Amino acid sequence: MSKKRTSTEAARAARMIRKHLKDNGVAAKVRSSNYSGGSSINVYLDDPLPATVEAVESYVDGFKYGDFDGMTDSYNYRKRGDDLRPRVSFVFVNAEYSDELKAEAKAYFEANYDVELFDSFEREHGMPYRILRGSEETAFWRTRKPRVRVAEAA
Repeated sequence: MSKKRTSTEAARAARMIRKHLKDNGVAAKVRSSNYSGGSSINVYLDDPLPATVEAVESYVDGFKYGDFDGMTDSYNYRKRGDDLRPRVSFVFVNAEYSDELKAEAKAYFEANYDVELFDSFEREHGMPYRILRGSEETAFWRTRKPRVRVAEAA
C-alpha cells in the first residue's frame, strides 16, 4: 500500500507564486524551506527593474502569516480573512544583478557622479539600483528595456 505524498504549505505557496510570476512574464526561481518553528520562500530575480521588484514584493506579501517586529522581538500574525491561499512565516525577494548590468550602472554613475563615491557605496551595499536613488534612479532604469511585464499585485 503506497502512502499518498502531500505537499507542505510552503511548497504549495511557492508553486502558486511561481505560476503567477510565469503567467506575468517574470523569470524567477522560487524555493521553499520548512524548518523547526517556521517556513520561508525565497524568490530570486535576475536583473530586475526596480518596479518589477516592488510588484513582486507586493504580490508575495500576501503569502506571509505576518511580520517580524525587531523592536519587540516578536512575530505579529495577520488576520487571515477570506483568502485561503497557503502561508509561510517569511518571504524573501532577492534581486540578483549580472556583472554586465553592474558594469552599465557603474559606467552611468562614472559619467554623472564621483567615481570614488560609487566604489565606496558599491562595497557597502553591492546593488546598483540602490546607488541610483531619487530622480537619477529613474533616469538610469529608463534606458533599460523592460525584460518582463510588471506583475499586478493580487
